[in-house]
Amino acid sequence: MTSADIIKKIMSVWATDPGLQEFCQNAYGGRPLIRGFADLEKPVPDEDFPLISFYGSKSGGGMSGNLVRHEFLVGFAVLDAAIERDDALNIENSVGLSRVQTFRDLAERALYSARIGKITWEGEEDPLTDFPVFTAMTVITVETPNIKTRP
Repeated sequence: MTSADIIKKIMSVWATDPGLQEFCQNAYGGRPLIRGFADLEKPVPDEDFPLISFYGSKSGGGMSGNLVRHEFLVGFAVLDAAIERDDALNIENSVGLSRVQTFRDLAERALYSARIGKITWEGEEDPLTDFPVFTAMTVITVETPNIKTRP
């Protein structure tokens, strides 16, 4: 299985995951746009949020190993200007930051149903983004069987 095959499979899982789709529908009124690429030259139009984009991949293995390791850098973004304010404590917090965390968490959990190999991930949110856009990044690692060929 190639990295491109795995990306297509993950995109399909996210596009059909009920929890992820329901969250996006309830929070943003529509489905997320899921891209197998990132276009860093053009700003993302408002209607393309919430957004999931693959930013890159790498893979490695060897003839002596039984597994091929694929790593993918994936970005999540929401456009959310909502602010929660607690006047008694004089505190303001962005709804977008917690929503991008939920968005990323739901996408990561949906990977359990991908059935493409051993999957792990490590993610983080970036609170220092361009308000009202909030982003999170995840490195997804997939280990698949190494299919050895003989010359």
